[in-house]
Amino acid sequence: MPTHFLSHIAASMLVIGLTAGGVARAAQQSPSDIAGLVLELSSDATSADAPALRATLRNTGDDDTAVVAGMTLANGKVYLATNFRVHVSRGQGQENEEFRFVNPRYAAIAGRVDPWVVPLPRGSSYTLTLPASHFMSKTSFKPLDVTNAGLEMRMVFDSTPIAERSGDLAGLRLLKVWTGRIASAAVRGTTYGGGR
Repeated sequence: MPTHFLSHIAASMLVIGLTAGGVARAAQQSPSDIAGLVLELSSDATSADAPALRATLRNTGDDDTAVVAGMTLANGKVYLATNFRVHVSRGQGQENEEFRFVNPRYAAIAGRVDPWVVPLPRGSSYTLTLPASHFMSKTSFKPLDVTNAGLEMRMVFDSTPIAERSGDLAGLRLLKVWTGRIASAAVRGTTYGGGR
């Protein structure tokens, strides 16, 4: 197992689940502050050779909040959606497979790492377009093939607390951020890659 891959996974806060226009509300909730946070996902098939996943976090609740979408490197030069992952089921008694977000260009991380905080005031949404090839199997280390009609996929998002990695971020930890897990509805792979 490549050392650089493990180092990236260890630093990650991944999780995401797919839905082609489908919506799923929070699967696990914190005691009081999670109502109304929704994860939606659709495909972006503008390029058949490089299909992408478009994930939307939507605050349909009554309160303003924020979430930690992943990490940012080099003082905001690079953003990595490491709090998203895809769960895949092939059915017929086969084991489920988890795909984690790993941008190959930044598989080895060195230097400053900060939390990627996304504000979500009530009634607002935030959309990310993520290359499907950046979701790597936790077991086989192969990229996700969203054009495989035999797959049933679910995207999961885990918002983690703000980690204080340096003294100058002490104040950031005072921000109100939602922590917990939400998942999308399950969809078939045929939904993606231009419907192939």
